[in-house]
Amino acid sequence: MLRKCLIILLAILLLASPVSAFFSFDFSMSQSRAVAGATIAAKTIADAMVSNYIDENHPEYSDAYTVVSLIFDPTGKVIAKLSSKGVKYANELYKYLKKADNGKGIVNPDVANKIFDKDLIEELAEKESKGYSPKTVAKNTVKLLDEGVEPENINKLFKDAVKNDKKLGWIDNRIETLEENGVDIDTINNIIKNSDKPNDALKKAVDETNKLSKMGISKNNINKLTKNINNVDDLTKIRKTIGKLKQMLKNKNKISKKEIPQEEVINELIEKGYDINQIVNDLKLFNKLEIIRANKYKVKLFAGNVNEGLDHVWLRHVIGYNLENEKATTIFPIGQKIKYFKNDRLEVENIQQIINGPEELKEIIIKAVEDNKNKFNGETKVEFSYYIKDKNIRINLVFLRGSDGSYYLQTAYPINGKGVEKYIPNVGWFKYNEKSGKWERIR
Repeated sequence: MLRKCLIILLAILLLASPVSAFFSFDFSMSQSRAVAGATIAAKTIADAMVSNYIDENHPEYSDAYTVVSLIFDPTGKVIAKLSSKGVKYANELYKYLKKADNGKGIVNPDVANKIFDKDLIEELAEKESKGYSPKTVAKNTVKLLDEGVEPENINKLFKDAVKNDKKLGWIDNRIETLEENGVDIDTINNIIKNSDKPNDALKKAVDETNKLSKMGISKNNINKLTKNINNVDDLTKIRKTIGKLKQMLKNKNKISKKEIPQEEVINELIEKGYDINQIVNDLKLFNKLEIIRANKYKVKLFAGNVNEGLDHVWLRHVIGYNLENEKATTIFPIGQKIKYFKNDRLEVENIQQIINGPEELKEIIIKAVEDNKNKFNGETKVEFSYYIKDKNIRINLVFLRGSDGSYYLQTAYPINGKGVEKYIPNVGWFKYNEKSGKWERIR
C-alpha cells in the first residue's frame, strides 16, 4: 500500500514540476518527449489508483488482479486501457454476460478476464457488425461455460473465430455433436487446448466421431476410445485403426454361412478394454495365404473372419471373444490376459505363456497339416487332433471343403496340455493338470 502511495506522489511531483527541471540532465530534450513523459506519469497515476481501489475495496483480489492485463475489476467495471470503442464494447459485453447468466453464477469478473483479454475485446469491437455483437458473444460464452468448456479455451476459440470470420454458433453446435457422439468434455478441452486452429480441430473431431458412429461403434465405446486422447490427430488414428479391423473382419466367407457383424465383435473388444491396435497388428500376421499340398488337394490356411480361419482361431481361442455365451472355451496359452464379464463385472484371467505369439501358433497349425496330409482324402469335413511334442499340448483342427475343391481351416483349438485353460460360463475357470490328466477348477 505504501509503495503504491509513493508511486502516486512521485507521479504528481513529475506532473507538477517543470519539464526542464525533471530532465535537467538534457536541456535540449524536445517538447514532444516531455509530453510523452507526462503521459507516462499520468498512466502510472491511473494504474496506481485502480490498484489502490482493488486493495481497499476488494482485498481478496489484490494478488490476482493487475491493471495491465485485466479488463474487468471485481465489480465488473472496465479498468483496462482500451480504445473508446473497446471500452464501450466491454461495458456492453459484461452487461449481457450477466443477463445471459441469469443467476446461474457461471459468469463473474474472474472468469470474464480469463476469456476476454485486451486483444480479443478490441478485435470483437472492430468486427461487431460481422456477427460479434456483445449480446451474441455473451450468449455463446455462457453456453460454452455451461457445457464445461474452460475459459482459456473459450478465449482460444473466440480469437480463432474472429480472426477467420467464423460464426460463434458453430462452436457450440460442434461441441454438442461431440457430446452426443460420446466424447466427454475433458477430451473436448484437450482437443481445443492442444490445437493451433481449435475450430478446425473441433470440426475434424466431429467428422471422425461421425465416421465411428457410421461404423457401428456405440456411444459408450466412442467415449472409451477417446477418453485419454490429447488432440484430434489421436482421434484420427483411432478411427483408422477401427477401420482396419473392420476391414479385416469383413465377411469373406469361404465355407460357413454364419455371419457375425464386424461391429458386434469390435464393440465387445472395445467394451472389454482390449488394445485394438495390438489386435490389428496380431491379425496382420495371418494375412498371407498359406497353401499346403496334401495328396491331390490344396489345404488353405487363410485369414478368414470371426467365423472361420486363423482370425477366428485368434479371436475365439486366444482373446476369448464371446466366451460368456459359449458352452465352453479352451484357450491357447500365449501369455495373454483374457477379459470377460461375470455378473456384469469385468474380470481378467492371466494365461500362462507356452506358445510365443501368433507367428508360432500359425507355424504349429502348418506343421499339423504337413504331418497329417493323408487325412485329406476328399471327404467334406476333415478333423484330427495333433500333439505338439515340444509344448506338451494337444490341439484339434477342423477343415471344410470349399466349392473350389480346396480344404479351408475352419477352426483350431487346444484340447488339453501344458498351460491350457478352459472357461465354462456360470461355473468358472479350469486348468489342465498334466500329471493327473484331469481338468482342475482354479477359480
